[in-house]
Amino acid sequence: MRLTLTVKLGLLSALLVLLVAGSTTYMLVFRFGQARERDLVTRDRELARVLAGLRDRNGKLDFEAMKTFVGSSDKVDMGLVYALHLEANGKMLSGALNPRLFARLDGRLRELMRQGRSRVLEALAAGKVKRAGLIKEYSLPVPGGSLRLGYDLRRIDRRIGAQSTVGLLILAIGLLLGTLASVLLARSFGGRIRKLAEAMEAVASGNLDQTVQVGSRDELASLAGSFNQMTKALRQSEASKELAALYLSRPVVERLAAEESALTLSAAKRAVAVGFFELEGFAEQLSQ
Repeated sequence: MRLTLTVKLGLLSALLVLLVAGSTTYMLVFRFGQARERDLVTRDRELARVLAGLRDRNGKLDFEAMKTFVGSSDKVDMGLVYALHLEANGKMLSGALNPRLFARLDGRLRELMRQGRSRVLEALAAGKVKRAGLIKEYSLPVPGGSLRLGYDLRRIDRRIGAQSTVGLLILAIGLLLGTLASVLLARSFGGRIRKLAEAMEAVASGNLDQTVQVGSRDELASLAGSFNQMTKALRQSEASKELAALYLSRPVVERLAAEESALTLSAAKRAVAVGFFELEGFAEQLSQ
């Protein structure tokens, strides 16, 4: 299958648009998504340190304030699912759970939530709840034991997914607009080149009355101007041949046209005989 120049230009332009839009989307979406994930993880880690530093009047961990943070976590998009205050031997002293965040993570956890909040906290303290891909847990030392904080890991994926969706939508729109612009540009170039080719074919067939108008100032316009000058010169040459044919024989005219350089005229002596003839009665007819 032979592709036209317009199709080739359109495909090339679309490929360039795809490369530019794809690389831009990769930088703005995926690389930005990775940076966004690192920022969220860093923020969660810093918040965990701040919460571990909460103290009451006696210098102990202020777990009542911790419960307030956990309870309102889903409203302020903090992502704090639970908090466990453990002794050094691993025994749970206090626990706080956000049931809405916990049940939203996974269907299995939603079923576990039906057993009651205390059973869920005990299972979390004993490490019997599978958290892989769902909860990111940080364990920090506090006076008399440790503090374990569980963060919603899915919320990071949701944010990055939303950003990726927006980026892919921008990519699709960019590709659509870029492809449309490429097709229009290819049609414009292809149309002007086709017009010039048709004029050349007409000149080759002997029709010298050809003029190409290109409404631009690019290389195609320069090429069209050169073509117009060529056809003008050909028309002038043809007019000169027709004028010379009035005075010279056809072989002489063809010989003159075939010469690549101007003829060099030189004087030479020749013996010639000159005769004058007059037709009888021709002068009287002219005078009448």
